Amino acid sequence: MVSPTNKITENQIRKLVSESKNPLNPLNMVFTYVYVTNLVPLNWNDILFAIENNFLAHQTAIEHGLEAVQKNENVPEEVLELAFMLQGEAKLPYDVYQLVNKLATSHNPDNASDSREKFLYVSLNWVYEHKDDYCNPIEVVDILCDEINYPDEVKNLISFMPTSESETNSSDSTTERLLGRLLRYLENQRNRWA
Repeated sequence: MVSPTNKITENQIRKLVSESKNPLNPLNMVFTYVYVTNLVPLNWNDILFAIENNFLAHQTAIEHGLEAVQKNENVPEEVLELAFMLQGEAKLPYDVYQLVNKLATSHNPDNASDSREKFLYVSLNWVYEHKDDYCNPIEVVDILCDEINYPDEVKNLISFMPTSESETNSSDSTTERLLGRLLRYLENQRNRWA
């Protein structure tokens, strides 16, 4: 357990956001391939989205290619190239990016919203699992969900937005209510992507 003095402060969070160059990943959260694939299935559009938005390192495309080859003998040439690329051979992320981009555009290029929703879910799941590491986990949720194009179920997680849900127990603290909503959202997403 993290001691109160080691928690990530609101100032540290604000600094991350102000330094971020990526509005879809304002906290610069980078995940492992294993963590993400334990939560959501990934396709090449998702891999491209994740690399472009720095949710995953470009080397994870190699892991995804290896997994695809192990599951299926009939894969595109680009997947084979990725699968047989050694981590050190990808001297430039550009090499990997070009292969992933070609794979993503040749399959179904219209899945950007699914990819965004998957990585929002992954990010929020991470925050929920590590909520004790933050001085104010609700602020982190607010930052991650503060996107106008997200569905209402996500907007209900934002502390400063009116909710469509009725608050049945007014004795609960705002933080407990919001964390309860977040947990319901995570359970729904887990079922959706399972």
